[in-house]
Amino acid sequence: MIIDKMFSYQSFLLHPKKKVTDLENIPPGTFISMDDEEGIRKIAKYIGDDEIEGAIILNYYGQSILTLRNWDYVDILWNNLVKSVDEVLHAGKATCRFWGCPCEISIKECGHNFVIVRTNWSDKRYTLPEKEFFMTILYGATDFFNRLSSPPWEHRTYAERIACYYDIMGRMNEKFGLAEYPWDSLDRI
Repeated sequence: MIIDKMFSYQSFLLHPKKKVTDLENIPPGTFISMDDEEGIRKIAKYIGDDEIEGAIILNYYGQSILTLRNWDYVDILWNNLVKSVDEVLHAGKATCRFWGCPCEISIKECGHNFVIVRTNWSDKRYTLPEKEFFMTILYGATDFFNRLSSPPWEHRTYAERIACYYDIMGRMNEKFGLAEYPWDSLDRI
């Protein structure tokens, strides 16, 4: 999903009957996009309630920050990314750790409403606009957990978690002013 002209994200679930054996050559069908309703419906009964394996694709002007090769427990990863946004808003820096592997994303404010983002697996550094980057993470996490709360998983509830994300969006609004974002029009649970 494209948030603005700068960033795009997409969430995926690992097909429960497939294995990732080579990160450089991931076969088609190994990851199912959350946008693929039919594909998700087919694997839903095999997906547990916690520690859901998957991946996030996150791009900045088409340049990949996260790819399928960075797969992990996608529910925990989205939540850790949001916690990192909150921590940066409070302390100016944060480290987002992956749950199932030694990957880390460091985020640090660098002034003029920009952050430096560094990934330890490639030692790449990105200087990103703070507001747009953080809103992409907040939208992505909210979208992901809203989808996990709807068919075929309508028995799940992530309302408390999503409410927390809205609180962080409120702090973002106070800091940056989000008039150009439809941040308050997101579907709430």
